[in-house]
Amino acid sequence: MCSSQGFSKSQKDDDVTHDDNLYVPSNVVGPEAEEAATTSPHPWLDHLHETHVNSFAPKIIVVGVGGAGGNAVNNMIARGLHGVDFLVCNTDAQHLKTTLTDNRIQMGSELTGGLGCGANPDAG
Repeated sequence: MCSSQGFSKSQKDDDVTHDDNLYVPSNVVGPEAEEAATTSPHPWLDHLHETHVNSFAPKIIVVGVGGAGGNAVNNMIARGLHGVDFLVCNTDAQHLKTTLTDNRIQMGSELTGGLGCGANPDAG
C-alpha cells in the first residue's frame, strides 16, 4: 500500500518511536539499545578519551606581514579576537615593537638595517 508520499507502509505507527523526524523501530529501544550505545563499534579507539578530542581541534594562526599586517593584528587583538594565535613579521624593528603580540619575527635586518622597506617590494 502506498501513502500519498509514495512510500509503502511496512510497520504500524505504534511500532515506531517518533522524535523530531528520527524513526527508531520499537524492537531496538530497550536494554539492548542502551548496551549497543555504550559498546564501541571500534574497540581500537577505546583508549581515546573525550579529553583528547581537543587535540584534533584546528589551530588558527593569523600572520601579519609588514606595517599593514601588524596594524591588522593589533586591531584584532584590541577588539578581543580569541581562539587564534598571532604572529607579526616585518623588516621595521621600530614597528615590530608596537605590535600587541609577543610573537614577532624581524626579517631582512641585514638588507634594511632594521628599517622599513620604503615600499620597495624587492627589499620586502
